[in-house]
Parts: sequence; C-alpha cells; structure tokens
Amino acid sequence: VLFRSIPWKRSMASPASPSNLPQYDAQTLLNSQPVIVTVIDPVTHRVQFQNETGRKKFGDIDHHPCFVKVAGSPTPCAFCRMSESLTSDSVVSSEVALPGNQFLLIHWAKAQTTDGRTHVIETITDITEAKRTAQALQQSQKMEAIGRLAGGIAHDFNNLMMVVIGH
Repeated sequence: VLFRSIPWKRSMASPASPSNLPQYDAQTLLNSQPVIVTVIDPVTHRVQFQNETGRKKFGDIDHHPCFVKVAGSPTPCAFCRMSESLTSDSVVSSEVALPGNQFLLIHWAKAQTTDGRTHVIETITDITEAKRTAQALQQSQKMEAIGRLAGGIAHDFNNLMMVVIGH
C-alpha cells in the first residue's frame, strides 16, 4: 500500500497556503497509534496494510486473509461487520468477547483507494482492562448492597428479639 503525504491544517481560519503547512507521512501517523489499524480488501479479506501495533500483536499478516491469521479460522469471523461497513456512510462498531475473558472494540469504515477501489479500514482497541474494571466495580456495588441488606435484617431481628425478651 502506498501512502502519500497528508497536508495537515492547524486551523480552519489559518490563512497559510497548503505549501506552508507541515506535511505528514500517513504510515508514520498510523504507526504512532496505540490501536491496531488494518486495511483490508473486502473481496478477498486479505490484509493490505497493518500498522506497527498490529504487527506486534499478530505478526506480519500482510497479504493473508485476516480471519486465518487473526482468528485462526478457515472462514470470515462470525463477529465481522466488514460487509455492513461497505453499505454504511458511517463507522460500524462491535464489541467482541474473546476466550480468556478478553474484550476488543472493533470499528470498520470504508475507504476509497487512489485507483477507485473500496477497502475497509479496521481499528481494534483492546478494552479488556476497562471491562474488568467495570465488572469489579459492579461486583463491589453488589457486595455493598448485600451488606446493607444483611445489616438491615440483623437490626430488625435484634429489635424483634428485644420485644420477645422483654426489654
């Protein structure tokens, strides 16, 4: 995949001409991201590009079907919404639960290539830690509610016993 430099405007009101704006290399920008960014040909499911974060997680999967190298599956993943993203004018997202109590947030969006083909940009964010924190908070809140209920029952029982004993 060939990336061109991207002119980056600092402000819409900036009077600077495009030649005065800094130029950025798209691959460098994508490689600097902490999320996995992959460009996929939706016809073949073959990976056309992956950023460094994706390489560290999955190894070099360029030109291989994403489902084979990422999920170890002979067919497209059941959670894949790539085809839906091709007909949508917005980003399509899905939260995916993986074995081992791991969770991913995946976004798919269509993108035109310079030669007119449509590919899909897939971004993957590992949200496992956020999910675990939310589950721990929910468990803590449940335990607090049970503690309050038990305390209330014990207090009521104590009051009843006082009447029975005659105090």
